[in-house]
Amino acid sequence: MTSRKPLPIFSLKETVAFAEKEAILNALEMTNGNKQEAAKLLEIGKTSFYEKWKLYAIR
Repeated sequence: MTSRKPLPIFSLKETVAFAEKEAILNALEMTNGNKQEAAKLLEIGKTSFYEKWKLYAIR
């Protein structure tokens, strides 16, 4: 049996926040910073997008 180094444990909340922020950053990059198009790409409403954008302090 091989031993493996345990991975760091993050809460589900932290994991979801990281994934959401990365998805938003990728969508913004793909749309050249167009927030409305990024929201469409992510299949979320503009309001939800802007709330998450502010929450994660994305600039």
